[in-house]
Amino acid sequence: IEFSLEVPLSWISKEANRPNIVRKFISNNGHSIEMAMVLVYDFPEGIYLSESDIKSTVNKKDMNEAIPPNSILKDFGFIKLETLPGYWQRYSMKIQRVKKTMTIEMLAYTIFYKDKLIQIQFQIGDFEDTNLDKKFKKFEPLFDSIINSFVLKNVYQ
Repeated sequence: IEFSLEVPLSWISKEANRPNIVRKFISNNGHSIEMAMVLVYDFPEGIYLSESDIKSTVNKKDMNEAIPPNSILKDFGFIKLETLPGYWQRYSMKIQRVKKTMTIEMLAYTIFYKDKLIQIQFQIGDFEDTNLDKKFKKFEPLFDSIINSFVLKNVYQ
């Protein structure tokens, strides 16, 4: 999948070190918690989701099932990005790594192209503050700008 995404100059682009993450962009020249990630998953052969199939999953039950366990779904909705149907989700979660626990606020945009699920995730986090609403509101216009710059080049070939 070929794509382009415009991020601030102070965000660095890195190859990801986890499966399905094709690229990640980290703020503050790679020294911060705020980031964007592009993930691509393959569907099993022969599976195709229509726009009405996707719209039917944009409900609280299905959206809760589509986020990591122990996450809290805050909001969701149907979208079109690059003329492709999908959905967005905002959720929070706690992650623990070694002796540290961090609260993360995620905004994920998921679209479907042929046999691929493409997700663009944005995250902010904090090791001390568990209510990230104020911090999220600060970054939300930037996340909106970045997602609106997303171009899936395969759509235009």
